[in-house]
Amino acid sequence: MQEFDDVLVTKRVLSQSLRPVLLEIECLVPRQIGLRADRLLASELRLSRSSIQRLAKAAQILTVPTGFDFRRPLRDGMRLIIGATSIPENSIGHAAGPNSLPRPA
Repeated sequence: MQEFDDVLVTKRVLSQSLRPVLLEIECLVPRQIGLRADRLLASELRLSRSSIQRLAKAAQILTVPTGFDFRRPLRDGMRLIIGATSIPENSIGHAAGPNSLPRPA
């Protein structure tokens, strides 16, 4: 778990594989907070916010609903979908949580 000022991030692995194809973050935000989507992703993926913006412009990070500006605060019910092949493997391991991904034999 990672904590921001007003946010608690919990992680679950829904499907085990050696290298996930997609990472999906579902945002449950019952009240308005100031945490921007790019800040959350930068922290969870251990990437810079400018890297997050580049990935979004290259359509490697998508939002549901579509067209959300990553520099705006998170909204309840939104999903952030990241193409895992476009980010470093250590970023995936951090985002999935400790000991979440199987280790190659």
